[in-house]
Amino acid sequence: MDHGGNNPSAVTNRGRDVYDGNVDLDFFLTRKWEWTMGGRAVSYAHLATVETGSIGTRYNFNRNWAIRASVNTGYRPPTLGQTYYFYNAPFPTYAVDQLPNSSPAAKALGAGNIKGEYSRNYSIGLDATPVENWHVTGNLYYIAINDRLASTTTLGGPSVASILAAAGLQNVTYASYYTNPVNTQTYGGDINTDYTLHTTRAGTFRFAFTFNYSDNEIRSYNKTPEVLANLHLTTFNKYAEQILLHAAPKNRESLSVNWNYGKWSFFVQEQRFGSTLFLASPTSPAVTVNPAFLTNLEVDYKILPRWSVAVGANNVGNKYPTRIPKSVIAPLFGAYNYSFYSPFGFNGGMYYVKTNFNF
Repeated sequence: MDHGGNNPSAVTNRGRDVYDGNVDLDFFLTRKWEWTMGGRAVSYAHLATVETGSIGTRYNFNRNWAIRASVNTGYRPPTLGQTYYFYNAPFPTYAVDQLPNSSPAAKALGAGNIKGEYSRNYSIGLDATPVENWHVTGNLYYIAINDRLASTTTLGGPSVASILAAAGLQNVTYASYYTNPVNTQTYGGDINTDYTLHTTRAGTFRFAFTFNYSDNEIRSYNKTPEVLANLHLTTFNKYAEQILLHAAPKNRESLSVNWNYGKWSFFVQEQRFGSTLFLASPTSPAVTVNPAFLTNLEVDYKILPRWSVAVGANNVGNKYPTRIPKSVIAPLFGAYNYSFYSPFGFNGGMYYVKTNFNF
């Protein structure tokens, strides 16, 4: 038996009533100039009633060229799990707990009332058909999120253990809980383009390319609870920052060709994922996970008008993320060979046969 069970206080039965209403308006100021406006009010039980809205515009120069822009606000409430989830990970001489934000133990460590995330989003874009069968869309955006939801870093030490013991949790040396430690901003942009080539004898070819770039930054930090500040602890340390900012690649690209010829279709896609950083633990050095190219393939044959069979592969080259050096994982008993938050996983290629029948 590797788990002695959770504390009785982990048992809970929670629910939430949500009342939601929205209004949307779409109209043309002129024959070519379109406007959209929207408003939404949502009331969550045990949380405040929240109002969000959006306004957007699009100008069509002609059938082939248009520009657009939008501004909107959003809200994401904390989930019931982020508010009430409890987990105990016992070890021979100590335990590590994920505490419910609303629990007495979390309150003793400075947890305030957990809040939802408020966001502001500004975007501009282009829609174009430069020539027949060639489509291009592009977007630039900025997103600011206030009171970002995240778990605190693992809080530990003799003083933390004493606080937890006084709150009824014995033999618990380390703990964390969900809170709102930082405010972030994201700059980004994307381009999507595709071209369809129709031939008289060789079938139809569809070429597509996508590019996405985004950069996350921390705008500011919310105040560290006094009880933690007195212990020289923080709710969001450098380890958490690196995970938030560098666990996902800043850029991704994809180039694909889809060929249809009679009953046959062939699809090939080349994907590229930018570099990331992997931190196995708060005390481990960062490992750069190199950019990766992946190839996906699929060949499909239509046996009947509504029945087809296909063979294919995702990551046909069986690509793995950069291997974590032994010097990094040795103190962790070799727990990880690869980054567990790799954007394309760490299980190598997947090869399959599938069939579809449409009724």
